[in-house]
Parts: sequence; structure tokens; C-alpha cells
Amino acid sequence: MPHHQFDLFVMGCGPAGQLVANSAVKAGLSVGITEATTYGGVCPNRGCDPKKVHYGVAKAMVSLQRLQGKGLNGIPKVNWANLQAWKTSFTEDIPEETEKGLLEKGVKCFKGQAVFTGPHEIAIGDDITIRAEKVIVATGGMPAPLDIPGKEHYLDSAGYLEMESLPERILFIGSGYIGASLSQISCILGAEVTVIASDDSPVGHFDHDLNDMWTKAAEEHGITFHFSSKATKIEKISSGLKVTCTPEEGDDFAVEVDAVIHCAGRVPNVKGIGLDLAGIDFSDKGISVDPQLRTSVSAHYAIGDCTDAAPSLTPVATYQGRLLSDNLFAGKNRKADYKPIPTMAMIEPPIAGVGMSAKEAEDDDRDLKIKFEDTTEWFTSRHLNCEVSGYKLITDPENDLILGAHLLGPNADEVINFFALAIAEKIPIKRLQHMILAYPTATSDVKKMLG
Repeated sequence: MPHHQFDLFVMGCGPAGQLVANSAVKAGLSVGITEATTYGGVCPNRGCDPKKVHYGVAKAMVSLQRLQGKGLNGIPKVNWANLQAWKTSFTEDIPEETEKGLLEKGVKCFKGQAVFTGPHEIAIGDDITIRAEKVIVATGGMPAPLDIPGKEHYLDSAGYLEMESLPERILFIGSGYIGASLSQISCILGAEVTVIASDDSPVGHFDHDLNDMWTKAAEEHGITFHFSSKATKIEKISSGLKVTCTPEEGDDFAVEVDAVIHCAGRVPNVKGIGLDLAGIDFSDKGISVDPQLRTSVSAHYAIGDCTDAAPSLTPVATYQGRLLSDNLFAGKNRKADYKPIPTMAMIEPPIAGVGMSAKEAEDDDRDLKIKFEDTTEWFTSRHLNCEVSGYKLITDPENDLILGAHLLGPNADEVINFFALAIAEKIPIKRLQHMILAYPTATSDVKKMLG
């Protein structure tokens, strides 16, 4: 049985794990890394990056649909095979190129699930044992278990991105970042779409009023939503699949479709990897870490979606990877400072948010201002014939600061970063109002929002 010993070993080869491994070997340490699935991690291989390729095509299609009779006539046909080939051109080389890059830097690469067998001991399969002084757990997240009768009939979001054809009728279980995006992409590209969501809105992480605006527009384009409901059974029938659904109120109902996609959330990938044998504290929310990303075992650290420290987002994971690398290999003593984190969903038009929510503002003791406005008739939306747009700002008039920004509309996914910078750096509103911004752009609307 081959045995290996390292100064530092990384469990998981997503962007954050790679960052720490590369930094460690640059600092002169002996470093090993393993990946249970695909080198490169979820986001580049089977998550947000390939999904954005699909989103780009759907966005182009909906833009053409909106401008019919306004300078354009005719809608192109969707070629799913071509789309999948285009998507694959972004993903097919990632595993090999990622592993090659690590090997060239001097990192020893393994393939397989790493499992702790002791405080510093790890096994990969039945044949490889490893001992490491420091271990970085970067095992990421995984689809939340959906243990219902007929679960063998559904695909998860990664399976959706590998489909050889677009089914005529699709039911999405769950919404949120993933479900809202894939359901709308499917609808735009020609599928009949039903969404079963346990929440009362499709993208519940975002502002409720903006959610309502987008939901109405999405329904008008053909998506059928069943909120506050759960899928409870999937059956194979002659015409496809039958999904039984249970609402919080009322009787069960059934939907017949050709495909079922599970998008009901993701959970930290922390079970079955021997954390208890290493003495590392964890729960269903992830591995417990302190502000310097130390676990309950001082020699070991955890970063990314497998922790309970911050939202499960790729930029958060890479931020944690940089912080940890600075502390371990550059003599720094940084602590995680999760300033307001901007988020967005790849829907059309996009929705985004950063900072304080309206609910938090209402519960705050300060005299804060909440400003909500429908901007569908503003030039930024109207020149694209965009069906709906709006914003909500949370401001502190006494201190002249923006505390929260919530956007729906063209380029909201880009403009939100402007607000994130303003909030994080506490730039006074008056200073923002006096800035000269490029016009006509979506960002130039910021001054209008600020009044």
C-alpha cells in the first residue's frame, strides 16, 4: 500500500483548494491534493460557468424576442446540440489543464475521495495512505438530498447541463439561484416549464418586491410556478414522468412532464470524510471555523462551501483561500472580514443584491430610508423593451451612506458591484452624486436612484 507524507495536504481541488496548494508549494512546503470528482471544482466544470454559457444564449434569444417589430423580424431556431458543444468547449479541458498546472508547480496530485482515519492520517480508496502535518478541507458542496419515491428519475443541475436534447416539458424541484436560472433558460429556449418551490418566491435570497415583479413577468412568458409546495413522488408513466406535489394548503396535485430537475438547494460536503476521526467539529451547516479559518483541530483548516462561515459562493471561497495563504505562508495575521457580499441570479432580467435588506432596515432602530421604484419606463429598460425593472435602496440619511442595494433589470448583475464598493468603502452619497459617470449606461442610473 503506497504511503505518502506531506507538510500540507488539500482535500478538494476547486478554485480555493488550488489557490492554497499553489501558495504552499511556492513557500517551499511538500504539498499533495486530491479531488473526488473532477479537477477544477464545481463552478468551472458543472456549475456557474457552463450555466452562464447557456444563459448567454438564452439572453440573446430573449433580446431578439423583445425587439420583434422594433427593427428586427424573425426568431432563430434553437440548436441544443450546438449549444452543448459550445458549452463543452469551455469545460472539456479544465480537469486536465488544472491537474497539469498543479503538477508543473510541484504539487502531488491524487484522484479519489480523501477520508480521515486519524488526526493527521488520510486514506484515498483502499490503496493509498497519507500523513500530513496540516490539512486543508476544501470539499465544497453537493446537491441537498431529495429522498422521495422515484428519486432515480430526476437529474440534478449538473445532469441538466449534460442533457443531449432539451425536453419538451420540464419540472424543476426548487428555485433559488440555480432553479430560477435553469427554469427560465429552458422556457426561453422553448420548453414548457413548471417550478415547484417550497418558498413563497422564486429567488427568495433577493428582495421580495423585486421577486414579485420578476415572477409576474416570468409567468406571462409561460413559466408555471407552484409556491409553498413540495414534490413528494416521481413515477414513470407511458408519456414520461408524473410528479405528485403537496402544497402547504389544499390537495395534492400531479404534473406530467418529460424530465425532472432537482434544484432544491445545496449542502456542505462534510459527511463520510472522517471528520469525527480527525476531531474536527462540524454540523449540517458545515465545518466550524474561526475567523482565521482554523477548525477545532488547530493544525487543520477549512475553506469554501464546506464551512459554516459565510455564503456558499465561489468568490467567498477564493477570498478565504487568499486569506489562509497569507496567514500560513506570508506571515500575516488576517481575520475574515465578510464585508457586504454582492450576489446575483442569472435570470432575465437579472436580479442582484448587496448589504442590508428592507426587512433588516424596518427592524433597525435608526431612522433609515427605504426607497423602492419601478424603473420599467426608464431609458435603460425601455430601449431594450425589457418587460420589468426596479430597485430598492436602503440609506442612512444621518450619515449619508448607502446600507443596501437591490436591483432588477438590464445589467443589474454588473451595477451591483458599484453599490458593493460604495457600501464596503462607506463612500458618502454626496460624493457618489457628484461623480461623472459614462452615459448612457446602466451605471449612470445610480445617480438617479440616489435622487
